[in-house]
Amino acid sequence: KYYLMNVGDSRAYELGNQMVTQLTKDQTLSVRLEGVEVKLSEDKKTGVVKGYASVYDNLNCYGFYIAKGAYSAVLKNSISTPKMFFNHDYSAVPVGRWTSLKEDDKGLYVEGELTLGVGAASDIYEALKAGTLDGLSVGIRLGEYVEDDNGNIKVLSMAALYEISICSF
Repeated sequence: KYYLMNVGDSRAYELGNQMVTQLTKDQTLSVRLEGVEVKLSEDKKTGVVKGYASVYDNLNCYGFYIAKGAYSAVLKNSISTPKMFFNHDYSAVPVGRWTSLKEDDKGLYVEGELTLGVGAASDIYEALKAGTLDGLSVGIRLGEYVEDDNGNIKVLSMAALYEISICSF
């Protein structure tokens, strides 16, 4: 099944077994991407999280994929760093902060620190370490995009990167 979640709304709207096929530039999506890696520091004082929040050319359940360089303008022009949440729960206290975001040939690589004084962050750290949590997901607003020869949307730029969540699914 597929779900749509709007930034600012912690409820997921079930779309059933159908993918979203119509996208608009101002549509905000929270997308769980496959192929994400999460690495942790063994330093329990900082709870460092490292990995790919977004991987290029990875077709997702919404029928779109992100082109290399799609985040460059939003990273360059953003006045604030995306928030770090757990499972896109925007109503909760952020569980940490992202300290570095950069694009490379693979995707959007991020590094951050969990705020281990926040109760949920300590649990998240232990779950990441145990491997029971292993995903990152971006809360984005699409910018420019084109349709490829197969009818899939290729996102060329992002209009906004609101948050990057550590996710359990």
